[in-house]
Amino acid sequence: MAEDLASTGSPAQPPEDSRAVLFDLLLDELAERVAKRLRPLVSGGDPGTPPAGSGPLMLDVETAAARLGITPGALRKKAQRSQIPSVKDGKHLRFRPADLEAYVEGRVRSPEKRAALSISLGGINRLVR
Repeated sequence: MAEDLASTGSPAQPPEDSRAVLFDLLLDELAERVAKRLRPLVSGGDPGTPPAGSGPLMLDVETAAARLGITPGALRKKAQRSQIPSVKDGKHLRFRPADLEAYVEGRVRSPEKRAALSISLGGINRLVR
């Protein structure tokens, strides 16, 4: 390299072959990173669930409302009334996927839930009468 610098006054450029090898290495690294990000989606994972170690994922109002099947305005009202946990990030409202799942689970109607509710309310109803 010292000879190249002395004869031309600038460092020698790597040969075209090494550029191609470097390009291929970078392309392989990029493909590996993209595949790592897409793997949970392809394998049926929840797109809202972050990969392990990436930290919690916060959803915006529109995305969270779409998951719940309600309008963004209705979601904002529920958050304002503290019916659904939310996080205020400056002027933006954010939601954790786990909080949305808990909200949905809390509203599920099932025979087991109805039986448990009638048992717990049975004692209260006798006291009120």
